[in-house]
Amino acid sequence: MRRLLSIVLTAAILLSMMSALAVRTNAATDFPEGLYLTQAGKTTCTLCSTAMMLRARMYLSGNTKWAHVTESGIKSTAWIDGTGLRWTFTYQIDGNSMTVSNQGLSGISASNLKSVLDEHPEGIVLYCGNLPHAVFLTDYEGDTFYCADPYSGYSGARIPLDDSWLGDMYGSQATILKRVTAYWYVSSYSIIDNRNDPPEPCDCVTDYAGTYICTTTSDMELNIRSGHGTSYRIIGTIPSGETVTVTKASGDSTSDWAHITYKGIEGFASMRYLMKLDVEPEQEPADLGTGFYAMILSNGHGKPISADPDGLVRMQSKDGSAKQLWRFERQEDGSYLITSASTGFALEMGVDEAGNGTQAAAHGEDQGLASQRWFLYQQGSGYVLQSAQSGEEKTALTLAGDDPADGTAIVTEQRTNGSSQIWTVYQDDAPLAAPVLTVDAGRCDGQTVFTWNDVSGENGYNLKIWMGTDRVGTPDYDIADATSGWSIQLPQGSYVAYVEAYHHYASEMSNVLMFTVAEQHHSYDEWQTTQAPTCTQEGQQQRSCAVCGAAETQPLDPLQHAYTAEVTAPTCTEAGFTTYTCQHCADQYTADFVDAIGHHYADGTCEHCGTAENELGDVNGDGFVDTTDAKLIMQCDLGMIDADGLNLSVADVNSDGAVDTTDAKLIMQKDLGMISQFP
Repeated sequence: MRRLLSIVLTAAILLSMMSALAVRTNAATDFPEGLYLTQAGKTTCTLCSTAMMLRARMYLSGNTKWAHVTESGIKSTAWIDGTGLRWTFTYQIDGNSMTVSNQGLSGISASNLKSVLDEHPEGIVLYCGNLPHAVFLTDYEGDTFYCADPYSGYSGARIPLDDSWLGDMYGSQATILKRVTAYWYVSSYSIIDNRNDPPEPCDCVTDYAGTYICTTTSDMELNIRSGHGTSYRIIGTIPSGETVTVTKASGDSTSDWAHITYKGIEGFASMRYLMKLDVEPEQEPADLGTGFYAMILSNGHGKPISADPDGLVRMQSKDGSAKQLWRFERQEDGSYLITSASTGFALEMGVDEAGNGTQAAAHGEDQGLASQRWFLYQQGSGYVLQSAQSGEEKTALTLAGDDPADGTAIVTEQRTNGSSQIWTVYQDDAPLAAPVLTVDAGRCDGQTVFTWNDVSGENGYNLKIWMGTDRVGTPDYDIADATSGWSIQLPQGSYVAYVEAYHHYASEMSNVLMFTVAEQHHSYDEWQTTQAPTCTQEGQQQRSCAVCGAAETQPLDPLQHAYTAEVTAPTCTEAGFTTYTCQHCADQYTADFVDAIGHHYADGTCEHCGTAENELGDVNGDGFVDTTDAKLIMQCDLGMIDADGLNLSVADVNSDGAVDTTDAKLIMQKDLGMISQFP
């Protein structure tokens, strides 16, 4: 009976997988399907939306336990019974912490809402208090906003805001935005990136790996838990009849537990309600058409694979180059030849035989090998690219370690339909656009400059220039792999030019421009002094061309000294002189010396300076002729003191032309009354 049920269910799954296929369009935010929730209560839309927002934040931060965040799990922290969601709170789980805050509003413009989402890529909880209802606003594309509505009948997927319950009530996105009264957002967080952590040890083995079907009754769902056993928290559910991927299990009895993946949720489920499909459902290969160009994007991370110059294929952030663009050509057996738009080389397994972990490559032309053919099988919202080289162990294109970091190898591993093997084939209706060329012709520096905009899907640009006014024959200047801003010195004359963007399969020509290169003349501005001259050194001045910026310099002559004279007249006791000072640099010197004029006494006073004439013998000028004056003369004669401050003109009392001890002796004799006057 169990065998019969397996066959019946396999057939049902096969029919569902043969439904119409479509290439997925681009999405600004690509969260796993299992991230979206349905509210548990009639009034818990804000609580459920917040749980989705916190899940998204953990997912973007690289924490694989994002599904552990649930509506019931955050309720004790975030919810007030009878009131609703708290304005602000901090939720902690598995060593991670996230703080949620609230912003009150009276409507919000689309531009402001875009700015909020740009700041919060995990999304926000958007609330209209008049109805009331809240949704998890995820992102926007152009002017369309997208959300996950937790309300039953609307939940489980990313949908346009117009299609939510709010859209049905208000009629349009514009009206919804006018009715917004608040939003909640993650204001801060501390989240562990555990993608590279080793798995927690357990006794489970891969012997039981495979595709299983949920066998609960139609009105029941199988719980996904955070660990082995019912004591662990519920992080999701699996409806009856749904298929799941089991990677390993402790056994296949009703008491055993399995490691499962379902809609992006990784957790644990009881083997009691899981039955392995004895025959894997055979799918018809997807038919997406032929002769189209597309990027191959990781369905879970939104990043493309790239054909690198070394011939290997790796994960890489979008850059719009031909390395990330692939041409799909459908073959008679339903497989695809996928070739790089950059080189024309075929996407293939690294070797001619299937092998787990073998890095995919694009390093050779198509040789018709099975390793160069790929079957596309729809898996959820994306496709598995299965190698036509596969034998019984089907081999699929895989993001190694499901690691979205730039440079991660794209490998071929046994097909599991896991998230690392699900790809979005994003078709580009205009894989190579025509660039727009502009020319700055014949600048006065002799250069003609060509600029153009970058276009998506290019492998490079070729610049072609003809002399004259017609594009006849081979270009006079054929510049391969030119870059925008290319400059070249062209002779005077008329020219015609265009630039072409190209990849391996096609090229697109820009607009054609005619231009003239005339005789070049600089347009200089006024001279500006850049270094002032001094009296002894040259200066410098410069002027620049207002068109091309070319600079011209020339020297400025030294200023030469320009002296002014200041005369200092002689005095009775000091010589006179003239001081010469330069007006520019303050250089200074003295010259033109004149002797002191000496005292000229009349009635005891100098006629020039008014100095009173001292009494003969009053050497220190104290008004007395005494032994003090004699002592000073003797000390000065013996060299014991300097003559500074002494009036030696009255010291030569005997008028013999010398000031010595004889003069000192006469002064002492006069002071003692031995003589009445000097001889």
